[in-house]
Amino acid sequence: MLYPLIIAFLGLQLLVVLAPMLRFAKCFRRSPSLQTDQPRAAVILPCKGIDGALVETVRRLLRQDYNNYGLLFVTESEEDPAHKLIKGLIEGASPPARLITAGPAAACGQKVHNLTTAVDALDEFFPDIEIIAFCDSDAQPQTDWLTNLVAGLADPEVGVATGYRWYLPAGGGLGSLLLSAWNAQSLFLFGDESSFAWGGTMAMRRVDFENLEIRQRWRGGVSDDGSVTTAVRSHGRRIQFVPSCLVASRGDASLSDVLEFTNRQIILTRVYMPRAWREIAALTLYFCALFVLVASLLYRAFAQQVLPDGVVSLLLPGMAFAMVLQCWLQTTFAMRILPQHRDELRRLRWAYLGVMPLVAPLALWNVIVSCFSRRIVWRGIGYELLGPNQTVIWKRDLPDPRAI
Repeated sequence: MLYPLIIAFLGLQLLVVLAPMLRFAKCFRRSPSLQTDQPRAAVILPCKGIDGALVETVRRLLRQDYNNYGLLFVTESEEDPAHKLIKGLIEGASPPARLITAGPAAACGQKVHNLTTAVDALDEFFPDIEIIAFCDSDAQPQTDWLTNLVAGLADPEVGVATGYRWYLPAGGGLGSLLLSAWNAQSLFLFGDESSFAWGGTMAMRRVDFENLEIRQRWRGGVSDDGSVTTAVRSHGRRIQFVPSCLVASRGDASLSDVLEFTNRQIILTRVYMPRAWREIAALTLYFCALFVLVASLLYRAFAQQVLPDGVVSLLLPGMAFAMVLQCWLQTTFAMRILPQHRDELRRLRWAYLGVMPLVAPLALWNVIVSCFSRRIVWRGIGYELLGPNQTVIWKRDLPDPRAI
């Protein structure tokens, strides 16, 4: 009786591991072809505090191989340390780049407030743009990032084109590595019909931005990409993932930073994308149940000095194989998309494997927290999410330059 149960269990585990990866691989093979025409575009980058990679991010955005675009940077105030830094970097720059301030947010997320202010300023600085693209201040886009992102909008059924991030550990600490491994699990939620748009790399036609009423959906909210995802889905439009727009994002995080970041992501998912949250919760419970089962078998074996043959010959090797396969596929995809980081990712493979057993318990903690709390801290500001369009700011601190 034990062997059929173990075989069925391992078959389910392989299906859970391989199905999203095959979906991602299918999307990877169908990356949109580049367009010969390049409609006028504006890239908006909201900033709060100085990320370690902010200088490199600005320089990369200024070196895009796109022929017809402008850059619009926005900070909360001129006192924000990012404001002076960006001002010096874009002075006399080509393509045209502008820097504005949005003021402090009152009843919404500061990022959403910055983005709304920037979009409202487009008519003043770039009145003839057709495409609005968005980038995060800690992303490191490649020179063809904007070209590939706009190419993702070639199909008129696509409401938003998106990429994603791969966190590269800036230091050798456990927190940075765990953050990278945890974040990598989300990569396989993407495909031709992606589950969500990621705000750190996304683009929309300006006419779609207006028709989908994104500005109104942002009002009172915190999650820019959660609102965009909901709007696009509710209008029956597609979210096009562009694999070549996977961007590296280097971060150094303590364990407390990781808890703050991962809790925030899952709470935002629960508020803005409840269906995706239920799927994440189900998968998390499954993997945690798997670990509990193995732990109980090992404890029983230790107590009784015997381990069933099926556990030795099938279950433990099968679980180890699935974990190694998942880690190998994840890093292989990342190396193909980010060839400049190939050697680093290859070295990190075994390190990722070492922390993967911690990812499921961390995800379980995130799900539990999201069941009982709607409070998050983001860039030094505390928000309570009463609903997708109802936010209370309960804390406001100075920006932490290490914030993630």
